[in-house]
Amino acid sequence: MPGPRKQELEFTPSLQLFAQARSNASLTVLSGGNNSGKSLTLKWLKSTLGRAAYMIGTNRFYHVYHFSTGLRDPNELDSFESTFQSQFAQDDYNHEQNTFDLNRIIIGLSDKRRADLFALCSDLIGNSFSMKKVDDDNDLSPRYIDMDGQNLAVGSTGTRLLMTILGICMDDRFSTVLIDEPELGLSPRVQQALVAFFDDVAVRKRIFPHLERIYIATHSHLLLSRSDITSNYITLKEGKRITLQRVQTISDFHRLQFNLLGNSLESMFFPSAIIVVEGKTDYSYIDRLIELLLPSRRVTVVQSGGDVKRKVHSLRETLGDLER
Repeated sequence: MPGPRKQELEFTPSLQLFAQARSNASLTVLSGGNNSGKSLTLKWLKSTLGRAAYMIGTNRFYHVYHFSTGLRDPNELDSFESTFQSQFAQDDYNHEQNTFDLNRIIIGLSDKRRADLFALCSDLIGNSFSMKKVDDDNDLSPRYIDMDGQNLAVGSTGTRLLMTILGICMDDRFSTVLIDEPELGLSPRVQQALVAFFDDVAVRKRIFPHLERIYIATHSHLLLSRSDITSNYITLKEGKRITLQRVQTISDFHRLQFNLLGNSLESMFFPSAIIVVEGKTDYSYIDRLIELLLPSRRVTVVQSGGDVKRKVHSLRETLGDLER
């Protein structure tokens, strides 16, 4: 049986109210399980926000060996907007593509902005980047991006993916960028560096002064906003209703993070249970008892130093809402 048509979907709160509430927020993160409505919410937001917003879809794997030269088409945004709105209006079409490939991004930047992009990628990844000619003696020679002495085309796919995202963010024609699953192809370290950069308003304003808002839809706990936990939203889809549930407390945040990690402490090689005991004798007895009765389970026994309540409170602050 087909699901609800796009026009029949209901958002709570409405996307107009949601976009208005987040209009002064520099970063908004949408997270949730598969088919929870994250990507669909981004597409609806893009449709609502119009030409000054650009959605970076998941289909952004590009292989560029040599870069062509050319001028930016002054009418290309109108063409992109028309294509997006036309495709989005079709119920049987799921917009995943990314109109800007890496070649278009690189040749559209000024020399200064291109240098800024290379410097930012270097800071986040650790490699050095520069634009070089294939033939040094020919001014009309094709160019390529040199990464530590080799052509970027034969380097990491993740590096090209990161450069694509940041290059689009460099485009001063957009005041809003919506990124679907920025974690694709990026190592955990780079994911952490990327969201730390997006979360740092002062640094972002220096590099992207035109970029007022970034929306992210993600499955990665590493891309949650930590500078302001209320910038994180959980998307829930039930029938034709999509709910955007705001994270309000640190317990909400821990629960969301735990859900993104699979809802299992053991899968992260954490203990499946923590037993808090009062003193040394209790510890020796219960620790040995667990070892004998549950040899295959990871159970941690910890001493409280005589204050069980305080120890449990400390663990709760570390791990979130333990009662659940």
